Amino acid sequence: MDHRPLHRACGWSHGHDPLMPRVILSSPDYKALLRLEPDPDGQWWTLQHAPTEDRYAWYASFGARTPVEIIAAFTDALIDPTTGRDKTNDPLAPLLGAGWSPSYNLHRFVSPDGTVRIDVHETTGTWWIGTVLDDARPPVWQARFGEHT
Repeated sequence: MDHRPLHRACGWSHGHDPLMPRVILSSPDYKALLRLEPDPDGQWWTLQHAPTEDRYAWYASFGARTPVEIIAAFTDALIDPTTGRDKTNDPLAPLLGAGWSPSYNLHRFVSPDGTVRIDVHETTGTWWIGTVLDDARPPVWQARFGEHT
């Protein structure tokens, strides 16, 4: 796994305006854009990819308190998308193999300790992932993934 920054490891261009609190990285083919934009009420990290001849457009976003290891694993997959890939292409297979269980219906999955939940929206196919300490408080962190991510 390569943890070097995308702009050094894979030639992503780096855009930064010192007067704005944001960083933008563009893939060499300009189809992907990674934006870090601190927003206390929104997602800090957003990655968008334009459609190609053989793939739909997709996006992923991560909230301010998302563990950096999760964001790093996601960007590592951009460098080498075959690393750690499940041969069945079933995105739920690793979760079920790690002891996650469906909750309420087939569109919500819960970690074995009950702190992480994944909700898959029935009609749009988007994924919402959140970690909670208890149901009375807002999520500690959250991530969102489009249907084609």
